[in-house]
Amino acid sequence: PVKGVYIWCQPKNQDYLHAFHVQSHWEQFEVISLMENHRQKGDAEYADILNRIRVGEITEDDMYILSKRVRPEDHQDLIGGTVIASKHAVVNRYNRLGLQKIKSKLFEIEAINGHNIIPNYIPKIDEKKGTVGTTAFVQTLRIKIECRVMMIDNLDVTDGLCNGSLGTVKSILKGKTDEVQILIVKFDNEDSGREVRRHHPNLSKAFPGCTPIKKKLVKYSTSGKSNGASNVATVQQFPLILSFASTTHKIQGQTIVAPRRAAVDLRSVFG
Repeated sequence: PVKGVYIWCQPKNQDYLHAFHVQSHWEQFEVISLMENHRQKGDAEYADILNRIRVGEITEDDMYILSKRVRPEDHQDLIGGTVIASKHAVVNRYNRLGLQKIKSKLFEIEAINGHNIIPNYIPKIDEKKGTVGTTAFVQTLRIKIECRVMMIDNLDVTDGLCNGSLGTVKSILKGKTDEVQILIVKFDNEDSGREVRRHHPNLSKAFPGCTPIKKKLVKYSTSGKSNGASNVATVQQFPLILSFASTTHKIQGQTIVAPRRAAVDLRSVFG
């Protein structure tokens, strides 16, 4: 018997069919099972607690250990930690508080918006996240030197500059028009941006271990059509957001590098 499937197609204005045989490749794949838990490596006690929570077998001892980790908002253990919450309103509040605690100058960087049909286009801004249209780029990026940030776009996955990369703003560079042109970011992962740094030797020398991040122009579709042409809008902004706090959705799969800390706001949990 022949493996795979046949695809039949009929050319336009012709009364006969063409048959193409497509070979299946599934049998050429092998299953790789990951058996060791690396996410909580070096903390077997915490990993065991999580595994018992996962199957609904948490013990009184587990609850006692977790209760010892509860902290009030102004506790010193939370200084410099990343707050993880379920709701954007809570995350926004912690991000505002984190930004207020930094004494350096505040920069407010507005995104540049455009549209292929509509002049002076005003995009829809998400009320909860402050993002433009269907993108993850914020309309107003409020930052300071030494603030925590997270990348929200895959600039270069092979260079470690990908969605979710965490870092700290170390400098803010302006152009001749006094417009912010480059953000100097020191990522928690030292390998992130290594190639970018190699191509900017002067900046790398001035800011060792830091990566220059520039604005990015992205296109996105808007609903409906006009005169038969699809509506395409653009936004130009730095691919970064504040990350003193993050949603559970956004932080999923990320690594908070020790000795940095994470605090979970369980009061915001829903569902």
